[in-house]
Amino acid sequence: MNKARQTGTGFAPLHAGGPNGGGQNSVHSGAGGVPPVPCFLAGTRILTRSGEVFVEDLRENDRVLTRDNGFQPVKWVGESLFCREILRGSSHLQPILIKAGALGDGVPATDLFVSREHQMLLTRRSGLLEVDSDEALISAKSLLSVAGVCSAPRTHVRFVHLLFEGHEIVLADGAWSESYRPFWSPDGVLEPARQIVGPEALYTPRAR
Repeated sequence: MNKARQTGTGFAPLHAGGPNGGGQNSVHSGAGGVPPVPCFLAGTRILTRSGEVFVEDLRENDRVLTRDNGFQPVKWVGESLFCREILRGSSHLQPILIKAGALGDGVPATDLFVSREHQMLLTRRSGLLEVDSDEALISAKSLLSVAGVCSAPRTHVRFVHLLFEGHEIVLADGAWSESYRPFWSPDGVLEPARQIVGPEALYTPRAR
């Protein structure tokens, strides 16, 4: 499968992750050069045609339930592994905990951990929207004022990126949440993902 990993004190390829097996991740030498990347913490359960599957166990062509387009095949899975040395003094790389029920009745169904830039889909029913819309994608860091949402520092972090042909909303631990946006970072993070999908995966957030 096309799967890449970012490890150690920066980024490095797990496999050559381009559409034909080529390509590498961008390499950064230290915490100051590591940008935040929207993603799920390993251990997050994603709803698929076969039931809930840990995000790190998903493979290319697995069918994942999306909110707008039914079951869609996974195009690529990537990982970011951050060690103690990188995480020290790098709060932007630490995950955020969204406790069960924090975003509404039974949403999420269980505690959910995502990166700070990862966006959650909120509807007006949640009572948390501050924009004039029936629904909006809101970054986890913008939800820190919500009861049950807080930073969850760790000494080691394993984030997983889930890519589809287009930007999708998937069910993660019972909450609707975005898939990976390969064009999100201006620094060329996870270049293999850019090679696999086209411009239709580019997404401009509807709300901050």
